[in-house]
Amino acid sequence: MYNNYKTIKVEMDEPVAILTLNRPDKYNAVNMDMALELGDFYKKATEDPSIRCILLTGAGKGFCSGADLGDWDNMNDAAASDAIAAWNEADHAMIEAMQGMVKPVVVAVNGAAAGAGCDMTLTGDVRFASSKAKFVEAYINVGYPPDVGGSWLLPRVVGLPKATQMILTGDKVPADEALKIGLVDFVCEPENLMAEALAYAKKLANGPTVAIMEAKKLLKNSAFISFHEALAAEMAAGNVCEKTEDSIEAVKAFNEGRKPVYKGR
Repeated sequence: MYNNYKTIKVEMDEPVAILTLNRPDKYNAVNMDMALELGDFYKKATEDPSIRCILLTGAGKGFCSGADLGDWDNMNDAAASDAIAAWNEADHAMIEAMQGMVKPVVVAVNGAAAGAGCDMTLTGDVRFASSKAKFVEAYINVGYPPDVGGSWLLPRVVGLPKATQMILTGDKVPADEALKIGLVDFVCEPENLMAEALAYAKKLANGPTVAIMEAKKLLKNSAFISFHEALAAEMAAGNVCEKTEDSIEAVKAFNEGRKPVYKGR
């Protein structure tokens, strides 16, 4: 199901799908193919019961350098305008699919994450970074405002003042600063990055998947509803979870004094 992609690579370490941006010669810059393939993968992964967590990373020295601007170098103005419009449509569909993923997502940032690459990291639930990683909202450096969701995503992760600074200056944020401002959750030595991120992904993948998905929905909706509405939403989510095999197993394991074994359903 996941073997026909040209710009991304999907490997299963049950029940974790390791998703690698795979254009290392271009520092994993996002072109049309990658945008479409990422959108396709996230759509399929949502429905695939064998995937209970996604671990997103990049191949080579960088995580993602942003949009592949070279795609339009040899086009005339009209053709370039049409190509950019089509790319934006695919890119926006991609980031919406990534942000809308209900299953847990761990991101392992192995190098520079710029522009769209920085925005991709923000769609994860937990972010690991190599000590050599750097983050930059690079759009302003090419005369653009954010256009892959960064103006919405970044303030919700680091707060409006820091997001404003990053977006208006296009300055690089190294891993140690990213940790201080909450842009990442863990910083690792480069050689330990994938092992530590994968261990965390497996922890999430082996948890009660339906409860985790319902919790993600609650958290994402919390900024847009009242406290009273949040309580009602929590009750509705609890009603969904109490009927699952994992919830029944959790109660049984508690009563028997053992650790539960979850099956993700």
